[in-house]
Amino acid sequence: MTLVSTYQQDKFLSMPKEQILLQLYDGLLRRLQDAETLLSQGDQKQASQAIGKSLAIVNALREALDFNVGAEAAPLLDQLYGTVSHWLLQANLEQNTAHVTSSRQVVSLLKEGWDGAVAQVA
Repeated sequence: MTLVSTYQQDKFLSMPKEQILLQLYDGLLRRLQDAETLLSQGDQKQASQAIGKSLAIVNALREALDFNVGAEAAPLLDQLYGTVSHWLLQANLEQNTAHVTSSRQVVSLLKEGWDGAVAQVA
């Protein structure tokens, strides 16, 4: 690991949880946009990589759910993340932008909600 990547990792890990969450959503939205663009250009290999990165972020968000803290919201988020994961798997299998677009729309709405919630806490 280089000195720069070590610094970036330390900076990321020292961020408040809320900011990490927002960064994950931003990264997920970027990967989903990349996947849409690459699929529309016919670049299946790169699109599959972007979808794979998107799935990894969705899985991380899903694994981070705390059902003790967010008793009402956590099960709903779990279902949404599960749906998005399913759509992304289908998109990867079918090389179809429609599932990626649907995923991006759901994630975008969730990000807007988290943006508002974090702003109220700050």
